[in-house]
Amino acid sequence: MCFGPVASFTASAVLASIGTAVIRNIRSKKEILFAAFPILFALQQFTEGLLWLVIKNQKHGALEKGLTFAFLVFAYSFWPILCPASVYAIEYDQNQRKILRRLILLGIGTSAYLFFYIIKNPFYATVLNCSIRYKTFVAWAPIFTGIYLIVTLLPYFISSHRSILIFGLPNLIFCVIAYFFYEVTFISTWCFFAAVISLNLYFFLRKLHHKPIIPIPKTIEKMIKAI
Repeated sequence: MCFGPVASFTASAVLASIGTAVIRNIRSKKEILFAAFPILFALQQFTEGLLWLVIKNQKHGALEKGLTFAFLVFAYSFWPILCPASVYAIEYDQNQRKILRRLILLGIGTSAYLFFYIIKNPFYATVLNCSIRYKTFVAWAPIFTGIYLIVTLLPYFISSHRSILIFGLPNLIFCVIAYFFYEVTFISTWCFFAAVISLNLYFFLRKLHHKPIIPIPKTIEKMIKAI
């Protein structure tokens, strides 16, 4: 599979349009974090789309560094906190909430640790095999990669809302695919897959309310299912 600026900008546009509609029609404040996922992924994919163009131009060192930093902040610092926090916000079982609180604290620690190394050490992005490779230097990287995966994936599997697996299970599957088939460009590839999968949150929120949360045309609904 080949990625590029067109794929990133297209994903960004679709995510932004559907995400905006979802946010305007949430039923409760506790759903805000989940509803914001498509918009946040849209911003992340738009950032990477710009980075594609800048890397190909090869004349904007400062801009390239800024866009790379912005993408890494999304990937390393936002999601380890937002993933467990979003599940915690809608969780009703007290035992599950206790576990999720611990995962949130673990996510905050992971986010801060990774952010520290983004600031401390050099980083760069290069195009490799039709994907972007983000090169960073993080101490104990294998350990924190494992922790990162735990805090970003496990919450969906321990939630009392079993329908959230409509997002969590595909995310796990594509995480494995990205790791084994796109290992060198894992960060970029998995983020792209996760962004597209976040459209499934529309169906989760619909299931949560037992009816559509937005009057979305059936043709668009079929497109999301196909994705």
